[in-house]
Amino acid sequence: MSLHTSHHEIEESAQRWVMRENEGLSGSERRELELWLKNREHQEVYEEQKKLIGECLDLDDEFIRELEEEAETPRQKSSFLALLVAACLVVFVGWGIKDYYFEPIFEQEYVSHHQKLLNIVLPDDSVIDLDIKSSLKIAYYKHKREVELLAGKALFSVEKEAKKPFIVRVGGAQIEVVGTKFEVANIENRLSVNVLEGVVMVKTEGRSVYQLGAAQAIAFDSHGEVQSFGAINTQKIADWKNDTLFFDKTTLGDAAAQFEYYTGKRIVFEDARVAHLKMSGKFSTSHFRGFLDSIELIHPVKIRQEEQTIKIVKK
Repeated sequence: MSLHTSHHEIEESAQRWVMRENEGLSGSERRELELWLKNREHQEVYEEQKKLIGECLDLDDEFIRELEEEAETPRQKSSFLALLVAACLVVFVGWGIKDYYFEPIFEQEYVSHHQKLLNIVLPDDSVIDLDIKSSLKIAYYKHKREVELLAGKALFSVEKEAKKPFIVRVGGAQIEVVGTKFEVANIENRLSVNVLEGVVMVKTEGRSVYQLGAAQAIAFDSHGEVQSFGAINTQKIADWKNDTLFFDKTTLGDAAAQFEYYTGKRIVFEDARVAHLKMSGKFSTSHFRGFLDSIELIHPVKIRQEEQTIKIVKK
């Protein structure tokens, strides 16, 4: 640097160094940075920019958009929030770091209708299995991996990358892992997370945080309230991959709802008490009649076929 280097130019150099350091420096680049940092002013500006960029990268895209909108409101210019906006926009807009970090390096959308999509291999060798009637969007960035599960069920086998968390957004919840294997279901705005391996963090809109380990599950109703949280039989996790449904003391109402999803058959109960009877067993989704026969065998009920509806009544 010459003696006439402006503070603005030093800031620009510091920002470039921070970007390059986040991506990983070679030995020669590291020595070059250390030499550059021997200048006290360079070091001070570098530390300021590193802190600022780190804080900005912690903001998600939606919050950044909100901040940008806030910055356009004159009455907010004097507020602390506006000062934060101004600082972030200097970094994001002035030097292009927003594009560098927040523009996807990989994007893809998958939709299944009547057939499962299995063994979807992602750029990091993570694998997704997608059930029928399911859809999701994938976006990989330089600092994180994101999936939005729009509907249905998916099994995630995530490759470990400590510096790039794998985030699944579904409904009002966010599931974050580094490397693990877990299932997420989003059916009629009801969410469940079932962990096969590793550790999963589930964060809700209400900012509650739940940590799940192997063979644990959590389920939320359509209002975001926890329905269940605890151990799960791992045979139930992604049983749909093998065209089976595994029931473990499952109510007839819940079992029937799962078969409705796969067969399109409408099942109704004449008596609500019958719907609360329980059953266990492993059933094929392609042998619906076998499921109905089992209900009649286990419980004092009769199955009546009425046009497009199957009615389950007490004997």
